[in-house]
Amino acid sequence: MDSILDKKKYPEFWSLCRTTTYGLLGGTALGVFGGTCQAVINSKSIPKYAMSTGANMGMLSCCFFGVQEILAYARNKRDVWNSVGAGATSGFISFAAYGGPRFGVFGTIIMSTVGFGGHYVGEKIIFAKDEFVKARRKHLKRSEIKK
Repeated sequence: MDSILDKKKYPEFWSLCRTTTYGLLGGTALGVFGGTCQAVINSKSIPKYAMSTGANMGMLSCCFFGVQEILAYARNKRDVWNSVGAGATSGFISFAAYGGPRFGVFGTIIMSTVGFGGHYVGEKIIFAKDEFVKARRKHLKRSEIKK
């Protein structure tokens, strides 16, 4: 039996791990920055607010990106519904942990909207990156031909 750690045989697994890790690190960094700003504005302890906000945002984004990748793998599709479902699931889990089921429903609505908007923003960024890469390769081929 093959190991799931083989990157060539199981690229989906590694894509899931990479995306979830980026989400965790990005969410934590954003949370630390937001917590630092919040602490400065409220004249509170910077390390305490920065670390607690960073940990909360990191776990929320890890949950979001993990569920998004699991849905993409299970459905064998990458579309807006993966982001919306991931937002609804992670929003309910994260918000209900702090305020109970009623607050969880509010989190579902908020995070579904974030997932919907984030999907389209992400598509535009990926499209712009791909166009940039194509233009750069074309430029490099032209400069090699001139030499």
